Amino acid sequence: MTISRLTKIGVARESSWGAADAPQVLLPVEPPSITEPYEQILDNLQRGLYAADFGAYQGAGHVEMSLSGQFYPEEVGFLLTAMIGSPSSGTSVPYEHDFTMATSQPPSLAIQDEGAVYKSGATKRRYTGMLPSSLVFSFSSAEGVLAWSADLTGKLGTAPGSGAIPSAVGTSPFLGWQGALTIGSANTRLIDAEITLEREVEMRHGSDGTQYAVAGYSGALTATATMTLDAIDNTELDYVLGHSSNTVVLTFSYGAGNAERSIAFTMTKFNWGEAPAELDRSGVFVTLGISGRALYNDTDAGPIAVTLKNARSSYAAA
Repeated sequence: MTISRLTKIGVARESSWGAADAPQVLLPVEPPSITEPYEQILDNLQRGLYAADFGAYQGAGHVEMSLSGQFYPEEVGFLLTAMIGSPSSGTSVPYEHDFTMATSQPPSLAIQDEGAVYKSGATKRRYTGMLPSSLVFSFSSAEGVLAWSADLTGKLGTAPGSGAIPSAVGTSPFLGWQGALTIGSANTRLIDAEITLEREVEMRHGSDGTQYAVAGYSGALTATATMTLDAIDNTELDYVLGHSSNTVVLTFSYGAGNAERSIAFTMTKFNWGEAPAELDRSGVFVTLGISGRALYNDTDAGPIAVTLKNARSSYAAA
């Protein structure tokens, strides 16, 4: 039985897919879900008996991982790198990292899981070739933090080689009240929001005589968002009814000068036709739920562009 409080996750950008690079950062997480499914191959050929199954064999496998946590400015950039693509980075603090859609396959991650198992001491397992199929950011303006969750797929785990997980986290997470929204112009009525980035991910097994994947591939990038706003007029409702496309920017920031930490999600061509608008009259005042999809545009060089400022100089492999 794993003691969840002693879970420790380390992340590294891989120098090449499946390269098993040593951890570069500690990524604080909620208790993770990590499973390694193998194909179950059954011998159920007929033998003139009333039994159905006569043998079971283990086929190829992969790892499926779900992680979640608070958005720490330095550490979560590795997840953005694997989902969107390698950023261009500035040369002075605070370093500005501009994430735009990769024109080929985005980088993969190596993720190391360390925990204490009851009566068995420490256990370590490193998962390589990890690619995210979803990366979700969510927050409430009234409480809590900017949170993230990710689903990833990769190669079966192995005992790690050299390299320990760092023990420290860079700076404080972004808080919900630090968010600011523009839809064409400033909008101060945002109650909560969720931005979802997705790619289809496939692990490819080849004829190498092992149960491990030999390659991993990421599909096309999509970006969608849902929002709840204070419904004081019909402005946002008309966006949906008119099937409008607007420039949507959601930012979080704190600090100044070298201590500035910020993130900006920019969707220059955001279309509000994803789902019908929903007016909720169950509370003290009416709220409006709306959703949309970011479309490819030359300004963002993809459906979405993300700018992250922090104290980390690079998201390159070590």
